[in-house]
Amino acid sequence: MTNETLRFYAENAQEYVSTPSTNVWLDSFISLMPSGARVLELGTGSGFDAKRMLDAGILVDATDGSAELAQEAEKLLGFPVRVMLFHELDADQAYDGIYACASLLHARRVQLPEIVGRIHKALKTDGYAWASFKGGDGEGHDKFGRYYNYLSRDELLDLWNGNGAWSNIDIQTWQGSGYDDMPTQWHAITAQRQ
Repeated sequence: MTNETLRFYAENAQEYVSTPSTNVWLDSFISLMPSGARVLELGTGSGFDAKRMLDAGILVDATDGSAELAQEAEKLLGFPVRVMLFHELDADQAYDGIYACASLLHARRVQLPEIVGRIHKALKTDGYAWASFKGGDGEGHDKFGRYYNYLSRDELLDLWNGNGAWSNIDIQTWQGSGYDDMPTQWHAITAQRQ
């Protein structure tokens, strides 16, 4: 994650968490988790999705790269949120699921293969990863200065297939928006670790 992106979240954490968005795909991810599942959330943001998973009986290891967002999420969740950048993930077959809603899109494009490999390693066999990205190609910044990697559907599929043994890969595409309220094509990938 770039310094500019971290600076935005540091300076706007309270406002950012005051308008949490609802991920319509979260229930389908939850339905894939076994009873008593342990899930790593990469980029908890407001903590809203982590709270929904907790309410569904999932044990959530909530993380965020922004210390300020982590502090805000702790208020909702009632437990510490670990401050961790994506490339710092260093777990081995520890999670039934890894969930990254609109967070990995802030990782430098060149770092994505390593990060997906780390996600694969951190999942238990048959565990599921779910991640959403803004569609497009290349890299850029939004009007707030936040960095984005933009991936086409094919690039997203190649990224997962090239970094670990996966099965049951599914990509959903839809039109929506983000914090900037700009029309956005989104892609979400669900993949099961072999």
